[in-house]
Amino acid sequence: ELKGVLGSLPEIVNLVGKESVEELLNIDRSDAKDVKAALQSVFTQLMSAKQDAVSETVLELKSRLIKEKQ
Repeated sequence: ELKGVLGSLPEIVNLVGKESVEELLNIDRSDAKDVKAALQSVFTQLMSAKQDAVSETVLELKSRLIKEKQ
């Protein structure tokens, strides 16, 4: 489910870092320890992102969605 969300939100991928997202998407789901570590990494990066970066990401997402709607 998270793979689909990240695949449809390139703005979030840019915010948390492409490398971390790729690691999460390519991880062996049967290894719970690695999955947990990768999820924690992405979540930590998302939650600790600077306010300016989050604001810019929201504006980019909004702009893209408006363009897609037209």
